[in-house]
Amino acid sequence: MLAINGFGTVSCLGSSLAETIESLRSKGCAPGWAHDLSFPGISPDSLREADISRFDASGEDYFRLLGAERLQSESRSIVLLRHAMAELAPELDAAFTRFGKDRTACVIGTSTASLNEAEKSLEEGKSPDEGFDFSLSDVACMSDYARDTLEIGGPCWSAATACTSSARALISAAGLIEAGAADAVIAGGVSVISHVTAAGFRSLGVLSPERCLPFHRRRQGINIGEAAVLTVVTKEPLLHSDLFLAGFGATADGFSISAPAPDAGPQKDAVREAVRRAGIGLSDISCAALHGTGTIANDQMESRLMHDLLPEVPAFAPKYFTGHTLSAAGAMGVMLSALVIEDEIPIPALPYADGDVDPELPEFCLVTQPGLRCSGKYALSGSYAFGGNNASIIIGTHKK
Repeated sequence: MLAINGFGTVSCLGSSLAETIESLRSKGCAPGWAHDLSFPGISPDSLREADISRFDASGEDYFRLLGAERLQSESRSIVLLRHAMAELAPELDAAFTRFGKDRTACVIGTSTASLNEAEKSLEEGKSPDEGFDFSLSDVACMSDYARDTLEIGGPCWSAATACTSSARALISAAGLIEAGAADAVIAGGVSVISHVTAAGFRSLGVLSPERCLPFHRRRQGINIGEAAVLTVVTKEPLLHSDLFLAGFGATADGFSISAPAPDAGPQKDAVREAVRRAGIGLSDISCAALHGTGTIANDQMESRLMHDLLPEVPAFAPKYFTGHTLSAAGAMGVMLSALVIEDEIPIPALPYADGDVDPELPEFCLVTQPGLRCSGKYALSGSYAFGGNNASIIIGTHKK
């Protein structure tokens, strides 16, 4: 049983874990924020940006703490990653002390790395000789940055499987520890908004001009969100952590480049595998964080999955609150599930009126009334990506 130790995060919900909890406790939704990013032909309301103006982007206090140096060239995604690492400073220090840096690994999920900086530099006609580091556009730059900054010696790579990237990073963390290749793994994901990503989703006809409304009868698609979510997975708990990674399952069905299998068969297989690895039954799951993109195809598939396997399990849709944080979405679902089962927040409710949920979808227990608390110790988080890449993660708490 592997321990999950702390979370470092920044998103539109807040610039720290504490702010994220407060947003969901007091408002049940993301606070207002200024739009820093704009792209031609794309509604600002379809973007859910991280407010990087609310924390010290220099990270100087954190770097003094770890005795690390900053890079000369740092992108928006690196700033988010660094801030999430800063929040994990106590857990990182504990891991280094107990296991050593040579036994600490790193897997970071990302899909676009620092593509927005590359876009800007190309628009301005810059070359590497004129100050732009094109290596920042390599997906490996995320994990390389963490490795070089923290000076860790374990295996290190970036996972780039689109919307399952950070879920796959957590699964890889478990694999590294179970294989004896590491005792601690920094795992999670980072995603920032870029023009090519926004234009790509718009070209697919799934970028909503208004707030994302998962499973709603008037749903129009996704909002793109920004986030960094990291945790430290270890073979034994640090700093009295009560959370653990109970099980995981993954499938790759290749049904379509951009659409899920409508019968939810491969997705169900991922859930069943996670349950098997956890050594529990479907009835032991007490809460589910859904992929819930607000697209016609995803919500049909996921409603079928929940109706057939977990019809009575209270379920919520993080993307209503955060937007679709792409490569960080899996870790975001895990983090919010952890807050729910540890009783830090009620299950986040979609503020829908009677009749708002699409009546043509298979029925399941979508939470629409605020204040509901999780009664059990296990939560499921599901992620589904382009190309039929599916991942399910079950976490648990020793508190219950």
